[in-house]
Amino acid sequence: MHFSKITSVALALAPLTMASSCKAHKHNEVAHADPVTTPAPQPEPAPGADSDAVPKQAPYSPVKKPDQKKDDQKKDDQKDDQKKDDKKDDQKKDDQKDDKKDDKPADKPADKPADKPADKPAADAAKTQPDGQWRTGPGTRYGEGPCLQTEAKCWQGGTCSFTDYNLPAGVDGTTCLSELIFNKGQHCGGCIEVNYGGKKHILMVTNQTDGVPNHLDMTPQTWAKVSLGSQWGGGINVDWRFIRCPITSPLRIKMHTGASRYWFSAVVENATVRIESLEVSGDQGATWHQTKRDVNMFILDPKSGPLPTDKAWVRVIGVDRSVVIVKDVDVVSNKVTVASVNL
Repeated sequence: MHFSKITSVALALAPLTMASSCKAHKHNEVAHADPVTTPAPQPEPAPGADSDAVPKQAPYSPVKKPDQKKDDQKKDDQKDDQKKDDKKDDQKKDDQKDDKKDDKPADKPADKPADKPADKPAADAAKTQPDGQWRTGPGTRYGEGPCLQTEAKCWQGGTCSFTDYNLPAGVDGTTCLSELIFNKGQHCGGCIEVNYGGKKHILMVTNQTDGVPNHLDMTPQTWAKVSLGSQWGGGINVDWRFIRCPITSPLRIKMHTGASRYWFSAVVENATVRIESLEVSGDQGATWHQTKRDVNMFILDPKSGPLPTDKAWVRVIGVDRSVVIVKDVDVVSNKVTVASVNL
């Protein structure tokens, strides 16, 4: 073929060749053309061979991500469980608080009364206070010699430590009380109403005696009144009860023999009710110290230290919780200080 003809043919075919060429790319970019896959020729299976024996490529299975909904549900369940646990913990704490409130012991009366004196009970309501229950017990008589002549010689200086004290008006005599109910002297100075043969007499407890409960052992003169002139020293049963003493004069604080600001020991006399306790203040009522009872003596514990002076305030508390404060008590051996009022 002539060269010019070949050239003409080539130029005629050039547009077709360029149309199928790769597109232009920027500098340094790798051109990617869509691959053309041509199936590789497969060899003919050997005669008699099983066509299934030829291994086949497993289809592509992309790794699946965990189910997001299940994860979210699991997290929600965990949050709900945590909320339930928190709620249980809060409820448990509330229950513990309630238990503590329930376990709180009930208020009990203070060992010491308030500094403010308690109101005195009305006279009518307190006629037989604090124990108006009638009891029945044997009545007997004690005492010989000088005791037959003078009533005071029978009972003064007894267990209740009454000395140089005259029975107040309205009290008919004295008696010893059974040791089984003497209560370590708490009944000292208390008044008893005795009923025998339809006659009533008021006696003051000044000592203790042995015998059965509710036993009253009286001085000769008191016995003669109560027994209606009986010549026998016993053999009768009497009915009696505790009452307020019919005393209209103030109570008294008498210091025991040997008492001083270094050893406070006092007896309460002339009280309308039996004495529950006695307290002492060396600073005019700013602070109070409880005394210890030794029958009818009230002794300040030496551990409290001596009183600053020979003057002290004394607070007397009756068994009915009535209170009297006696100011400027002379803390001197055998000295008597009279209060302005009674219980």
